Amino acid sequence: MFLRDSQSLPKNTSNTEKCIYKMKFHNIILIIAIFVYSITAFYSSGYFHADEHYQIIEFAKILDGTNTPKDMAWEYREQIRPAIQPLIAYGVFALCKYLKITDAYQLTFFLRLLTAFLSISVIYYFTNSCKNIVAPKYWKVFLVLSYFLWFLPFLNVRFSSETWSGIFLLFSISLILRNYRRVLDYVFIGGLLGLSFLFRYQMSFSVIGLILWLLFVRKEYIHNVGTCILSFLVVVLFGIAIDSWYYGNWTVTLLNYFIVNLVEGKAETFGTSPWYNYVLLIFRYPFFPIGIVLLLSFMIVTIKRHKSIIVWVILPFFIGHSFISHKELRFMFPIINLMPLLIISALEVVSFIHWSSIAKKLSVAILFILVSINMICLVIAGLKPAGAGRDRIMREIHDLNNLEQLDVIYSKANNPYSPWGITTNFYKENNATFISTDSVSNTKMHESNKRIVLVFTQADSCDPKIKRIIADLDLKERCKSVPEFMIPFLRIYGYNIDDIIIVYSKV
Repeated sequence: MFLRDSQSLPKNTSNTEKCIYKMKFHNIILIIAIFVYSITAFYSSGYFHADEHYQIIEFAKILDGTNTPKDMAWEYREQIRPAIQPLIAYGVFALCKYLKITDAYQLTFFLRLLTAFLSISVIYYFTNSCKNIVAPKYWKVFLVLSYFLWFLPFLNVRFSSETWSGIFLLFSISLILRNYRRVLDYVFIGGLLGLSFLFRYQMSFSVIGLILWLLFVRKEYIHNVGTCILSFLVVVLFGIAIDSWYYGNWTVTLLNYFIVNLVEGKAETFGTSPWYNYVLLIFRYPFFPIGIVLLLSFMIVTIKRHKSIIVWVILPFFIGHSFISHKELRFMFPIINLMPLLIISALEVVSFIHWSSIAKKLSVAILFILVSINMICLVIAGLKPAGAGRDRIMREIHDLNNLEQLDVIYSKANNPYSPWGITTNFYKENNATFISTDSVSNTKMHESNKRIVLVFTQADSCDPKIKRIIADLDLKERCKSVPEFMIPFLRIYGYNIDDIIIVYSKV
């Protein structure tokens, strides 16, 4: 049957039939989303930020004895990271081991796939919870944006603290939007907010905003809000117990985090930015036409719909982070799944403005440009390895490696297995020897029968020593850290092409 918008149905169509049409469209979108997110989970290997690996996966591997405390990043010694997510990773790895799956790259794929399906499930629940607050004529647009705003699939498959905290925040908002008023419902809401907080402590800004919205806008019963807060605190205490078990002594990672990063100023050693820097980051990184839409939507909804729940969640989160000196774009990721609702809310506001015919034609042209940009970015983000693409390089080396010795020559600090001098035991290649180009001898270079891989960045491609190694050993290009067809688009986006890693081999 041809799927029509419920508004175009005959007037005598019942509400039940209209609901069925909506459900059919949503189910089609859901099927497409499962396919897109699964593909993204497969190709988006590696990590967007080092914390996604070194403070979760490497932390998890200390539980099975693969790592020791001396192998850990400094955050382990300071005991500032919650253990809940490494524990989840450990559980997934243990299950995979039971199923005879031990390949490191398959294990991380399952973590991304788990995240993808959790994200899709919560987005599905959230969008259905928004039926009463989204105008029917914008419903389909809202659904498409909720799953396919270009950066959402990429970020919603990340097994990172930012993504998981955002998922549980979205889940809690979904329950609130369904207008449940029972005490038990607020036990669940508080528990979900507690989990969101455990995954990332900075979620306290949004949690406080949400509690205030319940009290002053929704005017929720005090005993329900109290139940929510109590449930939140119980989950936090549970998190303290997990952390103490993980680190082997009674510890409060939240307190440690506050003292080390904010009181002692450790976070500032990684860079500081002015209070307005998030405005610049949001303008720049979603690709500036879409960044402009996000910023304008935020301004419009904050001014015109200041009682909206998303304003009370996003605004304190944004302001709170703006006053923290160290700023990174990823710190905004927990609220990204609210962006589609933010855009639609702003669209509903401006739809009441009387536009001239010229303005309407211009808006159609702008819409076409935005949709085209979103589609291109969606494809690239879904097929590109995360971050600098080191995982793609490591996987290539892994596929080349076997029981015979493999020499991996790398330029300067471009050893993909130790980019910051931190041990990466999870992907360790036991049968490979890693040699810096600075220590490569002429003798080694002329041992033509050796199995050799050369790893360097685009910035190093003009280095005479790199050229000499390639020529002397007759090496051939094997792959790049990003697919070749993406490079022109990445240039337009502003990606630093010099960071692309190139692999040459003679194997």
